Amino acid sequence: MKKYFIFFIVFSEILFSQNWKDKVFDNVILIKDENVFQSGELILIDIPLKIKSAESLIFYNASHIPNKLFFDEKAFLPQVKEFILISPDTEYYKNVREFANRIKGYAEPIKTDKFYFVKRDAAKWDSVSLNSENYPIIKFKNLQTAIPEKSIVSYYSEYFGSTCCPRDKKWNFFTEDNKKSYLSLLQELKNENIIVKEVYSFLHGKEGEHSYFYPLKELSNEQKLIFIKKRSEFLVKIQKVTEYFFRKLLIIQILN
Repeated sequence: MKKYFIFFIVFSEILFSQNWKDKVFDNVILIKDENVFQSGELILIDIPLKIKSAESLIFYNASHIPNKLFFDEKAFLPQVKEFILISPDTEYYKNVREFANRIKGYAEPIKTDKFYFVKRDAAKWDSVSLNSENYPIIKFKNLQTAIPEKSIVSYYSEYFGSTCCPRDKKWNFFTEDNKKSYLSLLQELKNENIIVKEVYSFLHGKEGEHSYFYPLKELSNEQKLIFIKKRSEFLVKIQKVTEYFFRKLLIIQILN
């Protein structure tokens, strides 16, 4: 049987002149299926991440999560406006399989990854497909040492804006009118054996702006996603928001 070695390289016009073999990608966050927990439409990436405004985030998606979910800021890290996503070039591997079927033989693919340079305020992003002929150096982040000592790991957070000027509708959460609904929510969670014991609050501004962070250490991954879904839906209900985009792809935050 003949053995074929084939590869397809597609460059965007802007990136064509790059010397990729000399380029180094540091602190790449590797996402594997073992880091992913899914319940219905919700996906939890169980990798603690500290987001710094000046830091360039680079992810390698080696999981079953579709790349399109990473691109959607309504689904994934809305506070991050630019990042790099690397993943196996599925189109290339598909072409190799189809070629092998056509020749009724065996076609040996070579490692080929797609690099996406995502800018969420742009209509179109640059991307490049690279193989072993021009593959850059990738250094993965050591996730075992990624959590600084005495840090708080938060699986869920809420932000409440100004109490007055104008008033953030989420503050209605604490009004007497919503007390009955809130007690009903707590009972629903209790029926699922979900009782949250630890919450951290941070004051942001002069008008009562607050953030609340939930470590959820006492809950299983399944329970975490139930809590996040029900709590988010309740906040939307009291705000009387007609259009709502739930973050389907969740990644854990590290707080100092």
